[in-house]
Amino acid sequence: MSWWKKILWFTLTIIIVFALVLWYLAQAVKPEKITYGMSFNTMYASELGLDWKETYDAIMDDLGVRHFRLAAHWPMIEPASGVYNFTELDYQIKRAEEMNAEVILAVGRRLPRWPECHVPDWAKNLSLEERNFQQLEYMKQVVERYKNSSSCTLLAG
Repeated sequence: MSWWKKILWFTLTIIIVFALVLWYLAQAVKPEKITYGMSFNTMYASELGLDWKETYDAIMDDLGVRHFRLAAHWPMIEPASGVYNFTELDYQIKRAEEMNAEVILAVGRRLPRWPECHVPDWAKNLSLEERNFQQLEYMKQVVERYKNSSSCTLLAG
């Protein structure tokens, strides 16, 4: 066999092996179960001119959604330094518990759906070190409040 035929066979073999490896790696593992849910955000519902409570209830009652990602926005939870307002989040968590829904609770400065960070007005002029300390305090308050909730399956921050 001439040298160019050997090179041709070698090249074809490499291409076929490479194609088979790529085909094998491209095979997706099929999950046994897919769970769909949705993010709900009171700030966004309000921006759209919707009554957030009505909307949240309708999503559960009419659409039957039972898997949520909720956001604990720092400016809403702690509107003034050391003053916490859990009214909206308490309602959402309590309602989720009543409906046996699962909640992933997002806590922190940058939350799902928002490219920017959310810092309360009172904390904007703090030093980075003090702001980080205050943020940690807010996060501790949220985690302590909801850590025993039957609906909160994950606290993400």
